[in-house]
Amino acid sequence: MYDKKTIKQFILSCHEHINDDYEDKPIETDDFFELGAEVGHKRIDQMNIEDVIFLNELELAAETVGTFKEFNLFLLSVEGKTYKDMARIFEVGEQRVKQMLDKLIVKMIKYLQYN
Repeated sequence: MYDKKTIKQFILSCHEHINDDYEDKPIETDDFFELGAEVGHKRIDQMNIEDVIFLNELELAAETVGTFKEFNLFLLSVEGKTYKDMARIFEVGEQRVKQMLDKLIVKMIKYLQYN
């Protein structure tokens, strides 16, 4: 059901489906319960519902089985950061980032298959 290539491709292309123009606007206390207020869309609302569900499953798996560093690597990947950017953030080489992501995906697949 879950294969490494598909999951990796989904994670690395996920940012293409997220609207980065979304911005939280402050809500005044008097406006909080206003029924006729215009409701904006959140970033994730622009994605297909199946993709949102799959992303949530992957995020739960990454948080459950991954180390703190691996989970943050997952989040950066979903946000569309390049291997070069992530290598700079973690102060490692790009190849090491790829290895860490691959290792995390293998752990996530095992978790998803048995839960």
